[in-house]
Amino acid sequence: MDALRFALLLLAALVLPLLPWGQGLAHDVPRLVLCLLSTAWVGACLLSSDVPGLHLARAQTWAWGLLLLGGASVAFSARPDVALRECGFAVAVAVILGCAAGIRPQRKESHDMALTQLLVAGVFAYAILELLLIVSGLILDRTLDYWRVFAGYVNPRFFNHVQTLLIPLLLGLLGWSAVRGLWRGLAAFALVANAFFLLLLMGRATLLALVVGLLLVLLWFGPAGRAYARRFVLAFAAGGALYLLIIELLPWLLGMEPVPAFRELGERGSIEARFYLWRIALDMIAAHPWLGVGPMHYANQFNGEAAHPHNIYLQIAAEYGLPFFLILIFVLLRWFWRMTQRLRQHLSQTPDALALGCWAGLVGALVDGAFSGNFVMPLSQLWILITVILLLQRLPQEPLADSGTTRPSRLRLALWRVGLTLLLLAQLYVLVGAWQEFRQTPVRIQGAQEPVGATHYSPRFWQDGWF
Repeated sequence: MDALRFALLLLAALVLPLLPWGQGLAHDVPRLVLCLLSTAWVGACLLSSDVPGLHLARAQTWAWGLLLLGGASVAFSARPDVALRECGFAVAVAVILGCAAGIRPQRKESHDMALTQLLVAGVFAYAILELLLIVSGLILDRTLDYWRVFAGYVNPRFFNHVQTLLIPLLLGLLGWSAVRGLWRGLAAFALVANAFFLLLLMGRATLLALVVGLLLVLLWFGPAGRAYARRFVLAFAAGGALYLLIIELLPWLLGMEPVPAFRELGERGSIEARFYLWRIALDMIAAHPWLGVGPMHYANQFNGEAAHPHNIYLQIAAEYGLPFFLILIFVLLRWFWRMTQRLRQHLSQTPDALALGCWAGLVGALVDGAFSGNFVMPLSQLWILITVILLLQRLPQEPLADSGTTRPSRLRLALWRVGLTLLLLAQLYVLVGAWQEFRQTPVRIQGAQEPVGATHYSPRFWQDGWF
């Protein structure tokens, strides 16, 4: 935990001076932060005396299969240099999660609370900022500019992606006995505010994701699930009351016209756009079923709508091929089922609302991924990573005897170190590319086949996602 706090301070020191330069702030800076984090985490895995994951022989078999298929997809793609960067980042994420599953640092409640307070303070401050912007906009400008009011997000839907994980985490924090007094009040305020923001934006995919997570929590986790559901209902009831106060009553008192909705609940434009994007992905799967078109290569075919299909499952199948997709889904489902069983056993022995909130958030992210770009946007990627790591760290570690093998040999240890060294070099390569693209003038798409101003370092896959 000390190392994690030091890393947060180091990142702040490295990133804050860059903020005035960030013309593409909402994408470029978070992606740069994510690249810095992935490089630092892989370096930490390399320096660690622990060797997590080496004794998981069955997982290694599937991992090698995914690695070989992913490598072949990169090699046969139209732009291997771009595909390699995307694939390298995906491998780094897998290694980071493997390390999180295998490494158990000495935890102190004071350290846990320090990180919790940092999270609560941040989301509380953002909630206050947004409420002030919304209310002042209504009073002073007599309008609500949805596209500009959510600071740090060029599209309010990107904020919804984060809420898919943030709201369950806040629900978990409010059920955690360690969060008391002022911090409990701040967390409750942030939760109610985020319920209001979600109702204001009418994020259908996020609402669906949260409801599915709620239903599964009720189905599988007994009393802990019912307590989670009570907090959920109370939060959205309070959020609904705040909506009536700010969006309905305040404009009426000001003599304004009713505030128009960001999106009508029944509007079909975004739904039809998704069908169009999914059709493109299905066509790619039909044309390249074995190895796909290549990582990040959905964007190689200009479609005039979006650089990803708003469905992570179709995107993986289209870009990596069906064999890769089927293996990955099998591994993911098996892992999630084991996490569920371990969590149920853990909750039967120790109340842990925060672990349950993490689990519900991940369920939501998997549901949201079928309708949105939450797995390809840098801020939501980071929240997904943090939530997975937090869940893994809160669950009891699986005994080594379950893996069926003993301590890894010197040869396997050496191969692990060599592999991590190569991965660290790959992350440095991605980081250098990220820095070079960060310093460029953002490329904007105006419906042309070739973006005006495209350079050697295109695509800016966190700015526009286009080749």
